Formats: sequence, C-alpha cells, structure tokens
Amino acid sequence: MRRWLPVLGLAALAFLLRARAAERSAQEAFALNGDEANYWRLGSHWARHGVLGYEAAVPSAGWPPLYPAFIAITQIGSWPPRPSCVRLAQAALGAAGVVILFLAGSSLGGGPAERRPDAAGLVAAAIGALHPDLIRGAAVLRTEALDAFLISVAAWAMLAWVRRPERRSAAIFGFCLSACLWARSTLFLAPLLAAAAGALFPKRLPRFRDWAPALLLGAYLPLLPWVARNALNFREFIPFERLP
Repeated sequence: MRRWLPVLGLAALAFLLRARAAERSAQEAFALNGDEANYWRLGSHWARHGVLGYEAAVPSAGWPPLYPAFIAITQIGSWPPRPSCVRLAQAALGAAGVVILFLAGSSLGGGPAERRPDAAGLVAAAIGALHPDLIRGAAVLRTEALDAFLISVAAWAMLAWVRRPERRSAAIFGFCLSACLWARSTLFLAPLLAAAAGALFPKRLPRFRDWAPALLLGAYLPLLPWVARNALNFREFIPFERLP
C-alpha cells in the first residue's frame, strides 16, 4: 500500500488540475465551435436519439464512434445535456491514465512485485499528471484526452506482450490497439508494424507464427461491427471514418 501513496497523490493532482482547467474553459467559452461543436452534436444526438450523426436521426461516418459514445455516456441522467459533464469525465480519465502510466513504467524495471515503487513508473506518472498539453486536452471536447488514455493502456499492453510474446498477450495488445482505432484512425498501421517487428526480430519476439494472427485479429476484427454499420447505411467500405 505504501508504494501506491505517491501514485494516488499524482492521480488526485492530475484530476484537480484537469478539473480546474475544465472549469476555466467552461467560463471562457460561451459556445462550442469547430471540432468541439461537431463532436458535441454527434455525442448528444447519439444520447438523445440513439443515432450517431450530425443531425438527429441522420447517420454519419465522419468520425470514428468511440469519442461520441464517450460523450453520450456522460449525458446519461443529465438534462439538459451539459458539456461540463464531458470535461469532468475527461479529468477522471486523465487521473486513471496516471495510474496506467505508473504500471507501464514499473514494468520496465522490477515490476509491480517490488516493495518500492519503480522510479520509471513514478516518472511516467508525474509526466502524465503534469504535462500541460494533457491538462489542456481534458478541458476541450475533442478526442485528445481519450486518445491519451487509450494509448497509455496500449503501451502497457505492448510492454506485457514484449515481455511474453504469446497468443494471449498479443491478442490483448491487439484489442487495445483496436480501441485506439475506434477513437482515431492514425494508428491503423500499428498492428501491422508490430507483427513486422516480430518477423524482423525473431530472437526478441519468438514464435511469430503463433502470436501474429492473434495480434492482427485482436486489432482488426473488433472493427467489423463499425464496417458493417457503415456498409448498411452508406453502401461503402468505411473502416475508420469517411474522408471528405
């Protein structure tokens, strides 16, 4: 328990800094605009009408669905819809991300079984708690806060896979990458690059043929419901988002 006290302190500090930034953002911005307005419309329409779209009951594939779904979840039980609920949820997500970064950093050293917290884990947690861009990202209605959390989880899963390259760890890592793709498509090549690393460095990542299919299926198979939804609605193959 003693080793967790500084981590929990950093997580609490992360939440307070992000909540304060969210409060300032709400005071300074009287109306949402740009990407914030678009994400808000997608999420609030999903919450109210059960349809992911910029207009009520009109489906859209302009952006991946995970962040609008996150907005919709924060509006459960809230009427009228309030962007402040999203910002506070993002502050909590940032605090959780600090803990994930500590676990990921600790795995670089002696790991969670050590009595004393690993220095790398505390450094990673401190950076996650105090980085100005991460604090600002929690105050706006864009996908940055969710991206940061998901990438932290994916990094933790990647380190577990590198330590023990087997089917289970590869599938978990692939699923974490898939969650990132449900939020933003910029990492769409990451599963292929990870598999290629196994082919190029067989001594570091042995049993390539054993774990590579699990990683790739874990990454791309969860996208099928989104692809099927877009095919039914738009008669197009849209794996991530519809390009303008």
